[in-house]
Amino acid sequence: MVADMSPRRWVMVGMAILSQLVSLSAAKTVDIVLSDYHNYTQLMDELDTLIESYSDLSRLYILGATIEERDIPVIQISQGVREDRVKLKPMIKLIANMHGNEAVGRELMLALARYLLQNYERDPRVAKIVNESDIHIVPTLNPDGFENSTKGICLGHHKGSGRHNGNLVDLNRAFPSWDDLAETKEQLMAKSEPEVAAVIDWIFSQPFVLSANFHDGAVVANYPWDDS
Repeated sequence: MVADMSPRRWVMVGMAILSQLVSLSAAKTVDIVLSDYHNYTQLMDELDTLIESYSDLSRLYILGATIEERDIPVIQISQGVREDRVKLKPMIKLIANMHGNEAVGRELMLALARYLLQNYERDPRVAKIVNESDIHIVPTLNPDGFENSTKGICLGHHKGSGRHNGNLVDLNRAFPSWDDLAETKEQLMAKSEPEVAAVIDWIFSQPFVLSANFHDGAVVANYPWDDS
């Protein structure tokens, strides 16, 4: 039957196949809707759902624990995430919600994780990012502060606003400075808040080449060594 097909018929079949391939390659990207803030339990459930649904592209690990004994979760996203990391594959870390009452970045990082995983097989650009980089996302560095904040009240530097950690310390002002250059990692960690100590240990142990820390409330970018 195939041998009896006319050239015109072959062209029609070829065009039909090509049309199907184009349709598949142009599959609609899945949009992510930000409907509300996730509390700590919901955030952890969302991360668990993602790694269960996309276990070949993601894994969850714990960076450390807070003053109020909440885990600081990290979702790692990369092709081959459960295998040994490919040498020279660039490592990227993205951290949000250092101030507990600055929660937009927290939701954006959850949305980014879901977007990358859901669109890996739909968007060539997403696939390229996931295939060629090793992404580590911390949606919340200060879950204690978030749980102690009040929805709808995003301003405020005062204690009790949710900006600070469980020790009422502003984590964004608690990292080492130029004055600490001579100290070892162990010395830096010993005098730091637990959330800060976890990040110090992380940075010293992993060769990250790109990083961003998301805050809310103003359009501003701080660069390394600006000492602000």
